[in-house]
Amino acid sequence: MLRIPRIVPWTSPQEYQQVYEWLYSDSLNLRELGIKRVKAWSSRGKVPQAIVCTSAFVEVSLRDEFGKISNHELRLLYSMIFIRHVPTLPSHPIPSLRRFVNGLVDQIQGNYAESVASLALKLDLPLWFVELRHAGTHEHLPSLQVLRNGCQQALEWLNRDYWTTQKPFDSTQLNEIRSLISKYKEIWKKYLKAIFFSVSNPSEKASAYKVVEKLLNLISAEYIKDLLVPILLENGFLVPKGKRKRASVVNATLSDDLIDVWFPMLERFDSEWSIFGDELVQGMLEILVSDEEFAWSKSASSSFSLTIVAWISYFLRLSYNSESKAFKELDREGILEFCLRKPTTYTNKILQLMTDFDDELKES
Repeated sequence: MLRIPRIVPWTSPQEYQQVYEWLYSDSLNLRELGIKRVKAWSSRGKVPQAIVCTSAFVEVSLRDEFGKISNHELRLLYSMIFIRHVPTLPSHPIPSLRRFVNGLVDQIQGNYAESVASLALKLDLPLWFVELRHAGTHEHLPSLQVLRNGCQQALEWLNRDYWTTQKPFDSTQLNEIRSLISKYKEIWKKYLKAIFFSVSNPSEKASAYKVVEKLLNLISAEYIKDLLVPILLENGFLVPKGKRKRASVVNATLSDDLIDVWFPMLERFDSEWSIFGDELVQGMLEILVSDEEFAWSKSASSSFSLTIVAWISYFLRLSYNSESKAFKELDREGILEFCLRKPTTYTNKILQLMTDFDDELKES
């Protein structure tokens, strides 16, 4: 079943990874960029507590490094993160800093109340963080040095127990996949051109397939959605950079050249991963409805979006074709539901195509 669009505040895994690198950078400017981006995420939707906590600790540590506020104010700011969500000092108006200990343990609190300490143990959260929270709440504020050490260790804990468990994609891996796809395109276009002039070299065909096999070995099924599909949908791959090579209002279908270049690779992916077709179409649909208001106002001459529609239509035709073996597991009901839930100029075109092919839809 196709998913309703994923609701996350970041636009791509790459943006998520970039913010992580910014927050843990040695550069003050990059850390400040990371804080601003997390605040932007918060305005878009719900942000994981661990990300909010990381940003809060980095923000206070930056204020500490700039040295523009008193030690007492710093102790208050550090303590607030370890205690709970409270307003910041009126004389220094910044967004309220989220709770750290409470915010993390609240997420696993069940129907029966457990102590913060017992919940912290379940999270593998150092108990002295709980002690800092208790001291800041019920006793004298901890010393600035203790709070600084606590902040540093909290950032290390968040890095180890949250960020590094999210399986982020490093730029080297992304670039390698992008490079291999570009290499496949280059070799296969050369092979097709040679066929046209009746001088084809079988070794070129074999080289292209070797590149595809490298991609299959490099990417596991769990990364199709967040890694392979976004790269395939970058400008210059499934959607050509040249607008003359794209679909248009006059000709809303894919060119034979575009299909000839990309279908062998897509067909191999489809045979290797049963989920590939659905994930690719899902990614395409999300592009078409990524900004609903903008999608409605766009002229139907948007060649990028029309090419995406043409690819979805092509896959649907294959799935309806009894003689075709490719994209047979495409979730047509899921596509139908998605387009009905998210009506735009482009999803309506897809609905029209499905109606043309499906007798039951014609009657409904």
